[in-house]
Amino acid sequence: MKFSVAFLTAALATSAVAAPWTLADRIKARAEGRQLHHSNPSKAFGASEERTFSAQSDETNNTVYGPHYSPTWGGAVLRTPSRSTFKTATGRFTVPVPRHVPGAGKESAAAWVGIDGDTCEGAILQTGVDFTIDENGNVNYESWYQFFPADSGDYINFKIRAGDVMQVDVNARSNSRTLSTGQSMGKTLTAARGSELCQQNAEWIVEDFTYDGVQVPMSDFGMVVFTNAAATHSDGSKEGLERATVFNLRKDGDYYTEATIDSASQATVNFTYRY
Repeated sequence: MKFSVAFLTAALATSAVAAPWTLADRIKARAEGRQLHHSNPSKAFGASEERTFSAQSDETNNTVYGPHYSPTWGGAVLRTPSRSTFKTATGRFTVPVPRHVPGAGKESAAAWVGIDGDTCEGAILQTGVDFTIDENGNVNYESWYQFFPADSGDYINFKIRAGDVMQVDVNARSNSRTLSTGQSMGKTLTAARGSELCQQNAEWIVEDFTYDGVQVPMSDFGMVVFTNAAATHSDGSKEGLERATVFNLRKDGDYYTEATIDSASQATVNFTYRY
């Protein structure tokens, strides 16, 4: 089992868009048959309702909210209280093994940790892993970063296999620097003027992303468990998933995921759709 770390930071007060890939890069990727990941805001719908869970780490009941429904997201989302912002979001997950559905062609999904994109739809700072399986059962993994609305970029020479444990740290702060050592990869991105982060949301998501403007068929990823999930506020205080909103992916009337908040630091996303 390989342990990998992806660091992603953002310089907030900027005027230039990060250009992670050139046109030549993207043409080459298409020629190689690779999916070019593009995330989207949650576009959530459905009213919240309160429910409770018993945290594994203690005997107290904690209140969480959900589910909300999204045509693209399944997982857990934190929203900041008023007059507060999120500085970091962090979490850990094991890279899954997708299963091919006969007759479904190529299917993909992505697991990621990020900031914004829910109540703040103008920007998302995120990093994660795509998992794609083709009609022959061949599986491909890509590690990537994205500062929406810009396109995603790949971490070069960052090899991923099923069973690898990904530790993901997303940091939104001015004058930031990226750390990268050993089996780690890092990237610093800048926002376009007018699309800066609001720092209102922190997320742990499995997504049905888009490729060339079209939502890809979602792969049967089985289960993705986010552990060590936490976010840090601008005042330095740390928060777990006690207030998290559950998101389930629903499109065209069908349910694709069922997410649960298992404890103050863990969320599970199960694939539920049957092709």
